[in-house]
Amino acid sequence: MNEEEENFIQDTSVRPSREKTCAPCCVIFSLLITPIICIIVIYLTSKKDVSTLKYNDSLWFPSAGSESCIRLMDINGDGLDDIIVALTEVTVITTNLQNDANRSAFCQTINVESPCSGIVYGIRGYDFSILWSFRVKASIFEIVCDIIDVNNDGYRDCIGSGRQGTLVAFDPRLGKPFWDNSTIKTRHSLWNFYNPVILPVDVDQDNINDFLISHGGNPTIPSEIHERDAGCLLIISSRTGNQIGEPFWMPDKKETYMSPVLYGNSTILFGTGGETVSGGLYSISIDNIIKQNNQYLTIFKSFEKGVMVPPIVLDVDHDGIDDILVSCFDGTLELINGRTMKPIWTRIFPRFEFYATPAPGDFNSDSFVDFMLILNYGEWDRYDYSETLVIDGLTGETLWKKTSTFSEFTSPLTLQMTKHGEYQDSFIYRQRGETAEKFYSNTTTSSILFHGIGLQDGEIHKNENLISSTTNYSCDQFRLNDSIVNIYLTNIKETRLIAVIYPPMNNENNLCSNFEPMERSGGSIGDLNGDGILDTVDITTFISKLTSHNLDNFIAHSLLTRFSLNINKVEHQIIANYEKDIFKKTIDQNLIDLLIRTISFPTQPINNNKDLQMIAKQTWNSYLGRFSDSHYYRKI
Repeated sequence: MNEEEENFIQDTSVRPSREKTCAPCCVIFSLLITPIICIIVIYLTSKKDVSTLKYNDSLWFPSAGSESCIRLMDINGDGLDDIIVALTEVTVITTNLQNDANRSAFCQTINVESPCSGIVYGIRGYDFSILWSFRVKASIFEIVCDIIDVNNDGYRDCIGSGRQGTLVAFDPRLGKPFWDNSTIKTRHSLWNFYNPVILPVDVDQDNINDFLISHGGNPTIPSEIHERDAGCLLIISSRTGNQIGEPFWMPDKKETYMSPVLYGNSTILFGTGGETVSGGLYSISIDNIIKQNNQYLTIFKSFEKGVMVPPIVLDVDHDGIDDILVSCFDGTLELINGRTMKPIWTRIFPRFEFYATPAPGDFNSDSFVDFMLILNYGEWDRYDYSETLVIDGLTGETLWKKTSTFSEFTSPLTLQMTKHGEYQDSFIYRQRGETAEKFYSNTTTSSILFHGIGLQDGEIHKNENLISSTTNYSCDQFRLNDSIVNIYLTNIKETRLIAVIYPPMNNENNLCSNFEPMERSGGSIGDLNGDGILDTVDITTFISKLTSHNLDNFIAHSLLTRFSLNINKVEHQIIANYEKDIFKKTIDQNLIDLLIRTISFPTQPINNNKDLQMIAKQTWNSYLGRFSDSHYYRKI
């Protein structure tokens, strides 16, 4: 045996001993690497290949109405936006079951205060599958998510508020309430709770910041009665839902419908008055609210109508101090300088009223924020037409205007975009009626409006019987084009029709419907299907047309929709169903094809879309902004 062979044998002879030495290391290594591999596999499988997903663009909620905003967040951990929205069971309202013993018994079995007609849904964004739902007392219209951890478990939670003293905190991942409104000692059963503001302080010292909420507004009082109960501000424990301290009553002894807004780190903006009751906008320190000191500053005063729309807080003039945009219900729009608390400019729109929150954005590419507005002409509760405007943020001058035959109440959204490094924002708004612009005619009949969904607010006094409930009316007597909902994307230079939402169709006539839209809910913008293109999500409630004049036989159906905001592609995005099919979750493609042939859709995308880029994290992509706090942030 030569030296080389001997060395080779020696090398092989030591291998078993090396394997024995390595064995414990391999075990340890495998124990360490296996969880990592599992995490990677779970992550990759959760990031679904969008090309394999089956998309549904709509979801009907039969016999349900909604005036809810929509919040988007990932509630099932798949990395995609999901939907949180609230609806109201209309059958409970129309059959007057609130005092029915069977209804009360049902509510008791689920441990929810009667009439337990409100339902909160968690819906998967890419296919509209319902992930969870739970009931609450009544209609919820405000939802705040993703900014507070109620139970301190490291995950963000939600707070919902609405009519008849409805208030609830819940886990959006599980769809389980933490607490409800039953522990609030100052709660009035007919008053509303509005959008909560998370305070920068932990008042009850339980290691979770608490929130402030406004409570007021009695919709059962006729509009001609101006003597109303004063509303109040309440501090609520985020962890328990208990009221902290005593209520801070409106200092001018007026009612309140406005959500409070945090200004700076220590000041609260709050508003008073209503549709026919005078009021104003005031500021007060959080410390004075806690200590019940009635020391406040009057920012804006109205002597005929109130301040109901939350002001927008933002730095318009780039001086480093936030300014305040005030929208008074009487048609006054005023920009307040944050440094001096004096008006920068004031616009007055005679005989118009503000019901929708303006949308901020740089619409004329001058590096200063402008405002998109929707105003209704007339007086509550009758409006003749509406105007959509864009106002220059520095001067208050009108940059763009469009008129619609119908009143509009849905707050618009801003689609933030850039072109060659400069901002060139667009805005998204909904408009009822024909796709072509149509000006007001004095032959148009005004409809009676409700505060909420039908009878739940006790508005029985509005049964004016303008149309007899015994008269026979055929579906063909109503114009279908007056009942559709159009969604527009506009950059003030040109407008593109994104989608058309049709009411439930009559079974006997393809182009006939007994329903009209009741535009009260808000939409949201996000990428729900993971294709890298933003979508707009909306919920529309259609009510039977005769209920605009008579509350008998109230019928309502709601429709959740998602439409792509791909500005480089022209799509005929239409949602339409027969009324009989909305219970089956089916789509009649023949009906949609028929409607496409009868609609004049634009055949070209927006001409100036070259080099336009959408900003990934939008700041005004839902009601009151991304963080539901009425603050406009250019960047997040």
